[in-house]
Amino acid sequence: MPAPAAVAKLNDARQRLDVNPLVVHANYLINLASIDPANRPKSIDAFRGELERALAIGAEYLVLHPGSYKDQTLDTAYDRFAEGILEASRGIKSHTFTLLLENSPAPAPPSAPSSANSPNSASASKANSTTPSATASTPATPSPPASTSPPPPP
Repeated sequence: MPAPAAVAKLNDARQRLDVNPLVVHANYLINLASIDPANRPKSIDAFRGELERALAIGAEYLVLHPGSYKDQTLDTAYDRFAEGILEASRGIKSHTFTLLLENSPAPAPPSAPSSANSPNSASASKANSTTPSATASTPATPSPPASTSPPPPP
């Protein structure tokens, strides 16, 4: 977890330099769609850490890649991804934090029936409102009036 003094320095710099919103990116190795029994728990734990750190530093957005659906159908991967988000975010509540899903389509592996290699934002609808909102471009939870809403990330 970031040291309180480091968070204070970051907040001072954000205010001084008008860095708003703060968007951070999760580790690329996280694969919440994975069915690998060795990798999946590590990915869920790593994502939980990313959520906690993003919230600790006051980030408004966290960007996450859904992961690979190797050796499973795309629909199964959507379910695994949504379940991974819910498991990792259990007990975390925030009305100012948004999870952004970054799609990066690639050719499907030979064993997969679909043409995209990663689940997309459709899995976000499976997340409930007690967890950080998940969306491809806008918050799933109600936003404050437009005049006070942070602009969407670049």
